[in-house]
Amino acid sequence: MTASAPVRSRGARRTFAAYLEAVSSLDAGFSLPPALRQQWLVMFAGAVAILAVLAGLYLDVSSRAAISGRDIQSLELAIAANERSNADLETQLASLLSNQTFEARAVALGYQPLTRDDLDYVLVPGYIPDNSVHLTMESQQEGRIANEPAFQQSLLEWIAQQLESASAPLPQ
Repeated sequence: MTASAPVRSRGARRTFAAYLEAVSSLDAGFSLPPALRQQWLVMFAGAVAILAVLAGLYLDVSSRAAISGRDIQSLELAIAANERSNADLETQLASLLSNQTFEARAVALGYQPLTRDDLDYVLVPGYIPDNSVHLTMESQQEGRIANEPAFQQSLLEWIAQQLESASAPLPQ
């Protein structure tokens, strides 16, 4: 029987060759002059320091964004709480201004509901009441929104005006 050398695959040979190359480059690095080694070490330390500063800036910006987001969330919660409080106050006001509440408060103050027997009509000499019947309400044409100049154009005219003003060149 003859002893034969173990068979190595091509992948193992490549890995071993890469390992030998890495070890030889490390040896070559140690064989550099001290000034050159120091220069490489300073450049490497500078690169690490720059990366650390950039990472710190990124963390600072990220933390500020997160804090701003939390502030926005707390403000939105405060807005929602205020809206609920306003709705509760409006409900309470509507309850206080209802007819049943007014009637109960009037009775508590000593007022009584009025009957026909309790009414006294007073005739004023020389007073002539207006006997005409008015079936329509008097409208004030001056206060109507529809008469304002801003409401005198159609939707299409308004859109055309907006497009025209948007396409006009800006004053220099």
